Amino acid sequence: MARKTEIIMDEYIDVLEKIKERITKAQYQVMTSANVERNILFWNIGNVLLQYSQWGNKFVETL
Repeated sequence: MARKTEIIMDEYIDVLEKIKERITKAQYQVMTSANVERNILFWNIGNVLLQYSQWGNKFVETL
């Protein structure tokens, strides 16, 4: 009986490790996607500021 329990415990640990790996991978993908979107947002904001740069330096402060 101890042998069967040992095998089940080994399988349990394997499954647990696979789940942890998937969670970590998903967290990394979310973080990467969020960083990409943030960079795109900042780039777009920069473009808008450039388009209205003729309004002068106070434009950014007023925003």
